[in-house]
Amino acid sequence: MSTNWAELRKELKEVRKEVVHKQNSKKRKGMPGEANKWKKARQEIDKSVKEENSSSGPAITKVLALDCEYVGVGIGGTENMLARVSIVNVDGETVYDEYVLPTEKVTDYRVHVSGIRPGHLLRGIPFTQAQTEVRKILSDNIVVGHSIQHDFQVLGLTHPPKLIRDTAKFKLLRETLDNPKKTPSLKLLAHHLLGVQIQQGEHDSVMDAKIALRIYLQYQNNWEKKNSKNPSKTKKKKNK
Repeated sequence: MSTNWAELRKELKEVRKEVVHKQNSKKRKGMPGEANKWKKARQEIDKSVKEENSSSGPAITKVLALDCEYVGVGIGGTENMLARVSIVNVDGETVYDEYVLPTEKVTDYRVHVSGIRPGHLLRGIPFTQAQTEVRKILSDNIVVGHSIQHDFQVLGLTHPPKLIRDTAKFKLLRETLDNPKKTPSLKLLAHHLLGVQIQQGEHDSVMDAKIALRIYLQYQNNWEKKNSKNPSKTKKKKNK
């Protein structure tokens, strides 16, 4: 009896395997249209959720502030190379903040000023990606910054002068200082105009962008009135 029972159990096991196999085959073969329909619906849901999440971040406003951190390349690390780029909106919210992979060998990280370390750049994005994304964000908007020409230079970008607000150059700001002819540092303006201490050690591009923005907003009315009275002169092309 024990031998027969063992053989019966073996047969039942084989039958069960066969039944399970047939059921799985039916599931794979049955109603392919429905399976594809559900798969497509799920993909559309995932896509819409992803788009919703990506669009739920801080708004890109008509006034933005930009600041970058550099590392040094070349002999002695004297040439600037973009390492981090940050953009905040008019509400002081961070719209963009990315570390950027250098396109040349870094010879001086300038850690005491830039705050940039090798580990930061390992998770950086390609330079061309940062350049494209920043251009898109800034397009047609007023951009505030401090000595901002250096930031545009390392980004390899240009921006219409009429849309640039540079806190290092605005005459009304400089006239409040003891030496208005000397280009003031952002650190000096922050302390003098806002009563805020910044850049006590390593710099932070997000913080510096926010400080430049606060200074601009404090003088915004007078700044824009002055700009409206002195619009940029367009150069006329000479006929050859």
